[in-house]
Amino acid sequence: MAVVKEHVLKGWRKWALAAVLVLSALVAIAWQPIMLGIAAARSERPPEVLRDFSWPDKLQIDHFAQAFPVGTGEAELIEWLETHKFNLDAEAKNAEREYPGIPCLYGYEIEWASDNGKLTKPASATLVDYACM
Repeated sequence: MAVVKEHVLKGWRKWALAAVLVLSALVAIAWQPIMLGIAAARSERPPEVLRDFSWPDKLQIDHFAQAFPVGTGEAELIEWLETHKFNLDAEAKNAEREYPGIPCLYGYEIEWASDNGKLTKPASATLVDYACM
């Protein structure tokens, strides 16, 4: 019985070693696509409301204007921009942000007009920078 167990363990070790060698060879051959896949999976993408564009024909983001129409509180817009890490200039009433991801880089500019804390026209989002691998 002990001889059978030892034989089974030796066979298991051979298979484990073979599996490790095969995996090592695959990683050695395909390390670049693997790393690219990991980087793409970890990339930050723009919020869904900013993805309504067609490069290079349509750079104005309609969904953003619909999300922040006339009468929306300026504080609500500013809170959204801060939450999404835009570089904000509240006095000039604009903000910008780049999403330098893989496979694509997106750059946006947001502008708005307000009076007494309410938007007087829909907030405007424009795709100002776009590049894909």
